[in-house]
Amino acid sequence: MSRHYASNQATPNRRAFFRLNLYHMTVEVTVLGDLDDYIPTTTYQATIRDLSGGGISFYTKEPIIHTPDDILTVNFEVMDNIFFEQVSIVRYYQVDHEQYMYACQFSNINPYEQDKLIAVVFRMQASQSKHTLKAAGH
Repeated sequence: MSRHYASNQATPNRRAFFRLNLYHMTVEVTVLGDLDDYIPTTTYQATIRDLSGGGISFYTKEPIIHTPDDILTVNFEVMDNIFFEQVSIVRYYQVDHEQYMYACQFSNINPYEQDKLIAVVFRMQASQSKHTLKAAGH
């Protein structure tokens, strides 16, 4: 399995935000033209792998075709909150013949939206923990 990084160097793992695994939610990924035209060119349906206040990773059934000048956006809903954010691909790889994984960081996310996203991630994590404890009989 070959991993590809957006830069020429592999980046060390320095996470600033808690990540929550969300394998059942969907995200719409749109490739926009560069800043001069900013016109949607292609939209992909994807499944969220994990989410944090700093970024999102997801699986697609086909590779995302884009150029370095293109702008990518993600549009998803979590706990009745809709997020529409610009992202940049940090790394990606082909999982198998029918699946690709993309790890992205949010670009230009405003502090209010980021705080809202962090709060939602923590609420979901707390909810998942409650369900896990109930299932274990605690």
